[in-house]
Amino acid sequence: YHLTTENLVSWWPFLVFCLLFYGLFFRGMSYLAGKWMEKRSLQKITLHSAPCRRLIQRMLNPLISTQARPELQKTKSISSVDSKRIRQPTGNLTYPQFVLIPDDIFDNLPVEKFKQILHGQGFSIEETIRFMAGYDSDQKIIEHLQQQSWKDTTGILLLMEGWMVPLIDFLTYLQELRSATTAETIITVVLVGRPTKTPFTAVSQTDYTTWQKKIEALGDPGLSIFPLIPDEGETDIP
Repeated sequence: YHLTTENLVSWWPFLVFCLLFYGLFFRGMSYLAGKWMEKRSLQKITLHSAPCRRLIQRMLNPLISTQARPELQKTKSISSVDSKRIRQPTGNLTYPQFVLIPDDIFDNLPVEKFKQILHGQGFSIEETIRFMAGYDSDQKIIEHLQQQSWKDTTGILLLMEGWMVPLIDFLTYLQELRSATTAETIITVVLVGRPTKTPFTAVSQTDYTTWQKKIEALGDPGLSIFPLIPDEGETDIP
């Protein structure tokens, strides 16, 4: 209270500049440095990995579901279009795939229904190929794929029976497929369960975990795996 008007006039500019310098200047410099580092980090990110591709498909393909009454669902398999929840994308983003189907289920595969389910997952069929019919025929598939001009959206999809143990020969073949394509080509392993009245049955959690560990052990970031028909009783299968 001893301060005069002249003292107070000298005091308020000091307080204002303290706020501007210590309160705003360093915060502003930190903000600009953060924006520069953010831009630099985003430029290094690649969206060609399998997880990113799956995420983009989910974000750009809105889904609607149809489901029968619970008492009508006798099994967890797709026996008809109305007896099981079908993912139906309302978007148009689908990735064309060279679909490899094992010889022992190739002839019994309902192609149209298979196309419908794959479309619900965001895939379209570029070409259907029978494989695992013999070593020579499988090598011809490798040669055929080597001749393709791979685009960013084109991949390879292998339909496998999840209840069977993944053999070393199959894992080696996945590596040969990678050598026949580019490093950015997404190779997807799609699992189905043990066939009953239909080949489209749910994959158990145990079988899926076994396959997932084997696939991840290959260390290929462009290699993806998911069940064609998830087990509704299991929540940790993506």
